[in-house]
Amino acid sequence: MKLLEGSQVGFRICFFLRNFHWTSLVLDRKENLLLAFTQQVGPFTFWQQNLCLEKLAGGTYFTATTVYRLPGGMLGDFLAQKQVKREFERIAEACKKNLSAQLQLGQRQARGA
Repeated sequence: MKLLEGSQVGFRICFFLRNFHWTSLVLDRKENLLLAFTQQVGPFTFWQQNLCLEKLAGGTYFTATTVYRLPGGMLGDFLAQKQVKREFERIAEACKKNLSAQLQLGQRQARGA
């Protein structure tokens, strides 16, 4: 599946120890550089994320920038701040492992192994 501007992506995610159906809309996409999307359906009042890739000598630098608002306004933010941080770290680690595995697979395929 190729993600284009305007594409919708739906999936299930475990967040705050609960399963959620999440639908995101791709806002912007630049081949091998940027993927920007926003939550349409999910656990947050607002969620927008930019995933950026930058080629560096000997590798690639990956940056994820997220702007979000939890239900419950400032009180919700205050009460769930540590939990959100832990969840973001867990998700980032899973993304890192997934990207690393994909890069290794791509390198093996390029070598013909």
